[in-house]
Amino acid sequence: EEKNYITSFVFDCGERGNERYYFIRKSSHKHFMHCIKCHHFFPLEPCPLKGAFDSIEKEYGFHVEEHYLSLKGICSQCSDK
Repeated sequence: EEKNYITSFVFDCGERGNERYYFIRKSSHKHFMHCIKCHHFFPLEPCPLKGAFDSIEKEYGFHVEEHYLSLKGICSQCSDK
């Protein structure tokens, strides 16, 4: 992580508690969907928040440098069971 090859995030799972996940850094940031049944992570790409911070910067004078988004739910495979 110090050399910027990988990045990590801590995710709170109701069943497993807090866990740290690592992935190879290919872009500036990632967003994930987490299935609460099978515990798989699915990348959410492209960033659904791209451009959403323009109004924050205009209204508050706050420039967002970094953000995180994680969604918890049930994936399509688990919802079919």
